[in-house]
Amino acid sequence: SVRKYYHTRCCTYELNSSNYMNTHFKDEELFMKSLNYPLYDSHKSIHDKILQTLYELITTSTKLPIIKTKMKVIAKRYLVEHICTEDIKIKQFIATMDKKSDIPDEEIFELLVT
Repeated sequence: SVRKYYHTRCCTYELNSSNYMNTHFKDEELFMKSLNYPLYDSHKSIHDKILQTLYELITTSTKLPIIKTKMKVIAKRYLVEHICTEDIKIKQFIATMDKKSDIPDEEIFELLVT
């Protein structure tokens, strides 16, 4: 049916988004480890929670309008707030490191938001 087709396409999109986020989070976690970032464990916990929330959405929601609404909440609450609060702490940590970081600001920004 048309409904099932669109539901399948929407879930495929969300799975791709999940894979993208998973890759981004893994890269960010490696970056934090390379810095000996002191808030690594709590930051990784937040990543895990975001991915779990997305996984639950993909596997439990059955109606497209519900999926769309929940995706908007995830995008706003988890991703935007995460970038604006948690990811910015990494940049602040780098700024306060004893030695001058060899990593240009543009590269840090790209790592945190892409």
